[in-house]
Amino acid sequence: MDKVRVGIIGMGGFGTNEAEVVQSLPNAELVAGVRRNPEARAQLQERFGVPIYADWLEMLDNHEFDLVAVTATNDTHRYMTEELIRRGIAVHCQKPMGITLEDARAMRDAAINSGVFMQIGFECRYSLLYSRVKEMIDAGELGEVVQIYFNYSPGVWTLEDAAWKVKATSGGLFANKLNHYVDIIRWLIGKPMTAVSCTCAPKVVPYYEFTDNANSTYFFEGGPIAHILFNQTSTALPYQFDDASCYRAGHRLEYTVVGTKGSVFVDIWHRNIRVVHNYEGDRYYPRVARYEDYADLPSWKLYHNVNDETRDIVNRVQRGDKEYITPEDAYLSTAACLAADESMERNGLPVTLAEMEARG
Repeated sequence: MDKVRVGIIGMGGFGTNEAEVVQSLPNAELVAGVRRNPEARAQLQERFGVPIYADWLEMLDNHEFDLVAVTATNDTHRYMTEELIRRGIAVHCQKPMGITLEDARAMRDAAINSGVFMQIGFECRYSLLYSRVKEMIDAGELGEVVQIYFNYSPGVWTLEDAAWKVKATSGGLFANKLNHYVDIIRWLIGKPMTAVSCTCAPKVVPYYEFTDNANSTYFFEGGPIAHILFNQTSTALPYQFDDASCYRAGHRLEYTVVGTKGSVFVDIWHRNIRVVHNYEGDRYYPRVARYEDYADLPSWKLYHNVNDETRDIVNRVQRGDKEYITPEDAYLSTAACLAADESMERNGLPVTLAEMEARG
């Protein structure tokens, strides 16, 4: 195909960003989009110069597409993706992969059985402050990964952002908020996850329908473990949404990867990586091998790289290639998130991934 014809369902923040990227690509054409709000719809139509519909099915019926991005609310992901696959249209669906295990399994099976391209939006795998560490692991610099731990303290969703605080439409804390980081630990460790254990303290944010804090541990074949320490209750809303303001308001996003040969500490807000090597010859003698500073790069390149993700997906669809993140891979990350939520409901008792998979 000369150009990949693209549609976008849900042109809010993520959808608008994806539309900008699509229009910047020489091998893609933004054909149409969907936004329900009439005022926003008119503004988007003028801005992008393409039809913007209130109804997603009307958009699909009125145009031909090679690829459609689903950036609508989480509870729509399954039925929109299934309809696109039924029509033979490649799908780029934002995370989460549905809001239940049944949703995720149905989406996975629809894509695999049909052979239609479907990639879930785990754009952190394209982001330098994660992909750089993956390069080190794959090159053997750190040895075998034995432990990963995330420290994540973002600001709260404000009262107006209702869709993200309601479990029925968001899928809960892990499916909606921590999905990226569960996926990253699976990707970096590279071994099958076997079980999850998760606990939480009493909720502080009064209008949330699920917890605002969680401490989760993930177990992998061969012994590696990973931890995610998360809370939205020790931070203030920043006055400006830039890295420095977020950090001053108490926001934290940092992680450490420990290997048999060395370790890596990544500070997202300060945009740097510290690499430690454990050995000098045969002697165990940990020392800082180097610092990698990425302060001069734009934020989108570092931790939510939708730009390169969209570019890669368009290229894959044009060439007829398979997904970078397969439906099965995305499904396993989703199952791990749902297992963490279930463990939390069991007051921290572990939930195995085999137990999740055994459910019909």
